Amino acid sequence: MNFFGLSRERRTDTGPQSWTLRTSSFGADHIYGVAHDQSAMWVAVGAAGKLATSPDGTTWTQRTSSFGATTINKVAYDGSSIWFAGGGAGKGASAPDPTSTWTQRTTQFGADDVVGVASDKAGNFVICGEGGKMSDSTDGTTWTARTSSFGSDYVIETNHGDDGYWVSVGQNDKIATSTNRTSWTQRTSPFTATWIRDVAYGGSMWVAVAYGGELASTSTDPTSGWALRTSSFGTDLLHCVAFGNGWWLAGGDDGQMATSRNGVTWTQVAASPFGAGETVRDVAYDSVNGLWVAVTLDGKLATSSA
Repeated sequence: MNFFGLSRERRTDTGPQSWTLRTSSFGADHIYGVAHDQSAMWVAVGAAGKLATSPDGTTWTQRTSSFGATTINKVAYDGSSIWFAGGGAGKGASAPDPTSTWTQRTTQFGADDVVGVASDKAGNFVICGEGGKMSDSTDGTTWTARTSSFGSDYVIETNHGDDGYWVSVGQNDKIATSTNRTSWTQRTSPFTATWIRDVAYGGSMWVAVAYGGELASTSTDPTSGWALRTSSFGTDLLHCVAFGNGWWLAGGDDGQMATSRNGVTWTQVAASPFGAGETVRDVAYDSVNGLWVAVTLDGKLATSSA
């Protein structure tokens, strides 16, 4: 904070519209997830058990993940000391230092895939995935299975907001909320695209994105008030959404990304660094250094300083 109580985040008039491709270290292998610890470390995960770290979002180094050749779908940081990554065949691993040893943990998923990983940045994690499975942990080591309210439908992603809510989204347009990570309640969903792929909180708002180019937001709490918005993606699939520096950023098929100040009106990134046929799978923001990172299923990675 400075004297006037303003954060170090740089405010821009255009948002993350200018992007630079970086060498990802994944080759042509899929990158499924990327996250920052809001201190000094980026972690990206993907196909073939690959996991890479970067101190600046520009230079990336592959690490030994302990997943073998099993896909890693998502990674998150607990806000103080532990990273956790989840992937195929129910695998999950934690590490205090992502550049060093990752230790496999029992996720309670059996052989079902861990698809989403989230943290409240206060030491607590929630993972979700195949067969409607969910587990939570207070240390990234010991996991307890929870009833998700999704039945046997996939829970694709979970996230936590500063408003105290956890929100999960997934198959058959389902949205569920929780305030304690253990009890989940299904909410009225405006989606019709079958699969909701991601959900995020920022600026006192929740935004969720789905297949069919569908995007919805709520300016109330996430238990109600979800309304479809015009995404600017047409009917192309949306895969990811995040908030940072006063801007929303969404990504999807054909290398498309879009920005929004209010979660309602969206503008396509005019000069996306990714080409047609490439899928933007995840985006994340580093509030310390003012950097966005976007990753694709073609092993590509790009950054934006806005």
